[in-house]
Amino acid sequence: MKNTLLITGAEGFIGKRLVRQLEKKYEIVGVDAKSNGNITDRGLMKNIFETKNPDYVVHLAAALDNNIWNNLKNNIYGTMVIAGLCKRYGVKRLIFTSSAAVYGNAHKADERRRLHTINCYGAAKKHCENIIRKKRLPHVILRFSNVYGKGGQGVISKWKENAIAHLAGELYHTRDYVHVADVCRAIEKSIKSEAGNETFNVSTGIETDLAQLGRIMDIGGLEMAKHNQKREIKFSSLDNDKAQKMMGWKPSIDLKTGIEQYELL
Repeated sequence: MKNTLLITGAEGFIGKRLVRQLEKKYEIVGVDAKSNGNITDRGLMKNIFETKNPDYVVHLAAALDNNIWNNLKNNIYGTMVIAGLCKRYGVKRLIFTSSAAVYGNAHKADERRRLHTINCYGAAKKHCENIIRKKRLPHVILRFSNVYGKGGQGVISKWKENAIAHLAGELYHTRDYVHVADVCRAIEKSIKSEAGNETFNVSTGIETDLAQLGRIMDIGGLEMAKHNQKREIKFSSLDNDKAQKMMGWKPSIDLKTGIEQYELL
């Protein structure tokens, strides 16, 4: 008999991919605000936990912007609802998907690094992590670097899907780009990994600036733009040694391959 896996944000970029990957291994229960309900509706979520009795929960649902209200309601309160119900109904493990944003500006940050958030989204994710730890429920926290791939919303997807004609931004700003297929493998490993109640970076550890990204994607028009946003992360990369050693996970798709085989991967 298959274990039941509840996935919040099941119709999002990562969620759709994860459902396809795991639907033959688990009895999937998907929740998404686009279709069947919002995680902030505690009555709805309580009914799902009571009737579906999930063994594991992957909490992907989140507001991805820096709007204070969205972060308070969807990220912080939504996580309070999910964590509380996981505790109440004895879920075997909650997988919480956090973000590199909890580190702020960071060069190859490891999980021991002091968190220094500089925007609402990062602060909300940090608070959500603390909510889960204080609940003392079985969990794994995964801090994703910049996830890309077909169907995503980032600059790579926008270029590949002809939503932008050129790259605009500070050319020296860096990100650590990790492919969605590698992210889903990390989530799958974390569900039954022996390394419980741990926090892991899911990343490549490689920083790529906007100018380099433009060359990899063979974009002719690179437009320098000064945003001067105090809350904008300027450089970011995460060390993934802990995930390699304790979960047996490491990225398998480099950025060049991920872009060249964008439609296939």
